[in-house]
Amino acid sequence: MRIFLSAVFFTLGSFILVLPALANGVYYCAEQEAAGFDPEDNYKFSKYKTLRFNVQIDFEKQTMVSEKIYLHDDVKCITGVYGKTLYCTSIYGRTLAVNKATLDFHSSKTFLSDGLMDDIIISHGSCEKF
Repeated sequence: MRIFLSAVFFTLGSFILVLPALANGVYYCAEQEAAGFDPEDNYKFSKYKTLRFNVQIDFEKQTMVSEKIYLHDDVKCITGVYGKTLYCTSIYGRTLAVNKATLDFHSSKTFLSDGLMDDIIISHGSCEKF
């Protein structure tokens, strides 16, 4: 009986930990194309390898978090003029705009360091509920 109760409490505890992530909505996103400029090569225009990443989005609370694309730590979000797109930016120069109706997105990477070593990249793609 003790093992059974432990298993029940473990399962309930797991649901309690997972439910906030489900409420926010975890999305799997894939870039279709990425292009930009390489400061180390005199800002030469280049195509970039596309990324795939997960992002937690809460359209109601206007929040986004994604460790992989540096959309964390002091992220600021606003809803667009028509209320269908959530625009977010981080202190690391990352932006992500996701349309709630279509789940299409636009993204940019514009971190500007003293050494001018970080590439400037823009991309577009789509997300799906995970």
